[in-house]
Amino acid sequence: MKNDATKSLPKEIKTLEEFEKYGDNILNILVKDQDEVINRINAKDKLFFSFSSNKLAFNNKKPSSKDEWNNLNYIINLKTKVKRGLQLASSKKSLNGKRINSELDYEYDATNKLLTIKYKLAKYNGQNNNPDISEKSYQSQIRLDRTKDDVINISDDKESGQSSQRITKRKISSSSPILDSKHQLQYDSKNEFYKNLDGLSGEQLRSALFQVQKSHREANHDYNGLFKIYKDVFVDKYYENDGTVLDIYGENPKGDDPFVFRHGEFRDVGNSEGQGMNREHLIPQSWWNRENPMRVDAHHVWPTDKTVNAKHGNLPYGTVRTPKYTSKNGTLVGISEEDGQEVTEVIDEFKGDVARAHLYFVLTYRDKNLEANGNGKRFFEKINNEEHIRNNFLGTMLNWAYKDNISQFDLDRNNGIYKHQKNRNPFIDYPELIKVYFENDNNFVFKNKGVAINLQEIN
Repeated sequence: MKNDATKSLPKEIKTLEEFEKYGDNILNILVKDQDEVINRINAKDKLFFSFSSNKLAFNNKKPSSKDEWNNLNYIINLKTKVKRGLQLASSKKSLNGKRINSELDYEYDATNKLLTIKYKLAKYNGQNNNPDISEKSYQSQIRLDRTKDDVINISDDKESGQSSQRITKRKISSSSPILDSKHQLQYDSKNEFYKNLDGLSGEQLRSALFQVQKSHREANHDYNGLFKIYKDVFVDKYYENDGTVLDIYGENPKGDDPFVFRHGEFRDVGNSEGQGMNREHLIPQSWWNRENPMRVDAHHVWPTDKTVNAKHGNLPYGTVRTPKYTSKNGTLVGISEEDGQEVTEVIDEFKGDVARAHLYFVLTYRDKNLEANGNGKRFFEKINNEEHIRNNFLGTMLNWAYKDNISQFDLDRNNGIYKHQKNRNPFIDYPELIKVYFENDNNFVFKNKGVAINLQEIN
């Protein structure tokens, strides 16, 4: 039985019946040391569940005493609590006589860095009685593909002495580049969109940047007008170069696309991938009560596959550590690293694009209520009457923006939307502003170069 990707996980497994209702991926797994887990897997160590600590440990043999159990290095935590009296057991041989076999079966796909843990659930019924065992075996998965470079550390600012209106209360430690070393941006110097920022830095620059965005954010088109924008903006000129809709859920940058949509053939139909296309709000509109102008803002309302959009639903984007759904191009839905709840993760090719859309959104609409409903409260928080991305998700968005640098698709999308909406994403034109706005870089002095139009190779 597969766990529905839209079903939230229980915090505690209390009965065999509840366990069997949820099935696969019921366990919310947290790996403390990825490298050590991989080392133990390569050493062909066995994996054991400790009911007293609700954790997993690798060892070359089963512990034979309480002291040996206590001395194990528990490098896998279960955020899903298994109630006392219940125990995870081997999926192949759950019992040794009347004793529960706590050695769990596992497989590791080194190519995809995917650890699959297999188990049954046993109920202890006393020394003289046979345990009850779940009829079926189930599995939970977690990816072991995170590196130290993927982590951006964010902590509360205990020493903030700013007296200005905007106090972020965040210190973010990162050394990631804002543009790769092989390229530079070419600007149209005649465009004066950012002229009011020239010479500013620090809080003055952050405040003025918001005013620029606020003064240009009233869209001059309705919801159906998005299709006209899509014909100019979301066009595949970069991969197959076939003029089809560039869909972040349908594009396979390393091979043939699993499906394509064509401009002028909009179909809001079907229940399978490739059958229908939606106008998807990357930041779900249920979070902010479907208000305009956010609802029609093409900087974050993109044409995507209907089925994958439905899987995304009203979830935030984040890093999936336990996948529960994988689309045809590799988009994931599953349990997150950020807060242990469900998120959607796009493929690496579009992580920066999606992140910059989120950074644009929280800047441009920071005076709106972006957390009115549901999962919006997981992603956004209000500080001093201004909306911010919560620390755990902000780290992810910055990581994505830095590791997937500006592409020509970013630039063409920004300029194409500007043609229709008369507003821009400043984090595409001036990626340095990401550090200024979200990392409180007060040393950068803005020099107006116009708007970015092309990505040039550096000779």
